[in-house]
Amino acid sequence: MRADPASSITPLAVRSLRRYGAEAVEIAVLMLNRGRGSGGVARQHARALTARGHHVTLVYAGAETGGTFDEVDVRLSQPSLPVHEYLPDVPGDQQPVSEMDAATADRHIADYARALFEATANADLIVCHHANLTAAAAQRVADARGIPYVVFVHGTGIEPRLHGGYADAVWAQIESALGSAAGIIVTTAYVRDELLRPVVEIPDERILVVPCGIDIDEYRPGGDATTMRRYGLQDPFVICPGAVTELKGTHNVVAATVHYADLAPTVFIGEGTLRAQLTDEIGDRGTFLGWVPESDKAALISSATVLAAGPDKQE
Repeated sequence: MRADPASSITPLAVRSLRRYGAEAVEIAVLMLNRGRGSGGVARQHARALTARGHHVTLVYAGAETGGTFDEVDVRLSQPSLPVHEYLPDVPGDQQPVSEMDAATADRHIADYARALFEATANADLIVCHHANLTAAAAQRVADARGIPYVVFVHGTGIEPRLHGGYADAVWAQIESALGSAAGIIVTTAYVRDELLRPVVEIPDERILVVPCGIDIDEYRPGGDATTMRRYGLQDPFVICPGAVTELKGTHNVVAATVHYADLAPTVFIGEGTLRAQLTDEIGDRGTFLGWVPESDKAALISSATVLAAGPDKQE
């Protein structure tokens, strides 16, 4: 069964707004940047909510115009782009939010709050993605506007705090935002119990676990000869998608290739800090393609003989 993306927001806030007679509501969705996984989820939510008659505005740094949705750009007062994980298709300097000092983070929070305030003149609800600077900005604007906000907590945003990341002064603002939110959305009980609860106390009734939906069409098995030729691939091959980092466990798949390299090479799609090291380690047992466009990513995964992953974290 395909999950309904809008169902993860409706029980928390849209339903309560309808008690006051608002059939269609104005929703502002705040993100750090255009993102990858969380950005895709935000756009899926926006499409589903728009189909239900609601009006959605996306707010994030690097927003694009002329797309499906109204998008508001966060005009950054500092040269670096705040990120959770490295974005290989974004030019310029990037800085992880978990490594920012308090002064840098405060300036960014002000930037996001300013853009969000401009986008919420008629908003009924703010949906914020990630427990980070965006949550702090959402709290400021929701308080000023007198409207509710919910926070979609993704593991990539909150995990750094478990490993000593985020300056305490920065985390105090994030923790306050989580505690004051009308609701918290997570995709798994693992995110709720192993990532969220160790760093902030949230009552059970304000946390909604919505399992990830599966698009049963996008990755339907079947070779795409044109894409395979473009990347110089032949059957059979193993594919490992994802950021090339320790937490994603790319090194585990590289280590495993010694056991089956005589049967098929392994193709890695994604970018990250371990790429140079692992490219040397894998030798002729496989290849790293780096970042590829989303359409090519789907075609390559669908064309592969085997999909492999070996994350060090529970996903």
